[in-house]
Amino acid sequence: IEQEQERLKMVVAVVSERDTFFEAKAECASRFDAPQTMIDPLRTPLSNLSECYRTVHTLKGTFAQLYMTQSVKALHEMEGDISDLLLAQQNSNEALIELLKTHNILHALSSDLDAIRAILGTEFVDSDRFVKIDATQMAALETKIAHLYQSHGPSDPECAALLSFVQDLSSQKLVLLLKPYISLCADLAKKLRKELYPMQLIGDTELSVPKSFKPFIKSLIHLFRNSLDHGIELPEIRLAHNKEESGTIICNFKEDHGMLHLIISDDGAGIDRDTLIAKLHERGVATQALDEAALYAYLFDDRLSTKSEISELSGRGMGLSAVYAQLQKLGGNVHVSTCNNGGTTFEFIIPLKEQA
Repeated sequence: IEQEQERLKMVVAVVSERDTFFEAKAECASRFDAPQTMIDPLRTPLSNLSECYRTVHTLKGTFAQLYMTQSVKALHEMEGDISDLLLAQQNSNEALIELLKTHNILHALSSDLDAIRAILGTEFVDSDRFVKIDATQMAALETKIAHLYQSHGPSDPECAALLSFVQDLSSQKLVLLLKPYISLCADLAKKLRKELYPMQLIGDTELSVPKSFKPFIKSLIHLFRNSLDHGIELPEIRLAHNKEESGTIICNFKEDHGMLHLIISDDGAGIDRDTLIAKLHERGVATQALDEAALYAYLFDDRLSTKSEISELSGRGMGLSAVYAQLQKLGGNVHVSTCNNGGTTFEFIIPLKEQA
């Protein structure tokens, strides 16, 4: 009965978050069909290891959001092996390739997909296109117009308007990309035995973002997990600190002068500043001269976690690193503010328009 309930939860999640499902399925298939292609021979083993870890960590989080348990289990095991390799005194790109080949991620994915096919049918699972215009043709059209724009220059308003129009066609409403995190936070709170008011999305529901924002939005799963796992306290602890039993997570977003301001706040315990400083001292970082911004910037370093135990949710110190890696690709920056027992706020500021 429990297994059937889990399968039904997976099917409901896949239907309600169809875009997320198809994108995760396609990404997993493309990366693990030939895992050696994930390794760049021109990069150092440590760089490749870190990039692979972030990829696996984010994919695991997305499949967990969809209750695809077999895929999550396989990716979690791979994540552990990559973590061990990161800690090893000696590693190489060849060793990483061999490690990736030993894990049959596609077999685990196939198991989850078979369960979904049994209920929704083969046509649903194998229908990878969910726009009427082929995505490749749309990308080619956008590239041609971008080249035209570059040859004419920004002084041509008609060309600039045409490029903007085509880019908007392939954009998505930000609120729809963020909406799945409402149920994710509710489910995580229940799993952690914590009380949480329904997460709020506050902003312009018509605000669209370019398709290049999708990996960043997907990486935010790590931040929401941290908010529940590290931030929001158990009800009895909140009451002891004169708080309501239920915690609050709010996501605000707005456009200001061509920049997206995405603000994610919780009213939890706040970042443990002393623990963070202690972790940095273990790394040999002198913290005396660091201001608050410089100190909290270290939260986005690889393998830095203020949590002492590793769980399926957090603790390896790679979640926020994955968020920051995607943020950098968009040319954005982040500001962190926190208060002891007063919660934590992350403000991401990102250029909205893709560069031609």
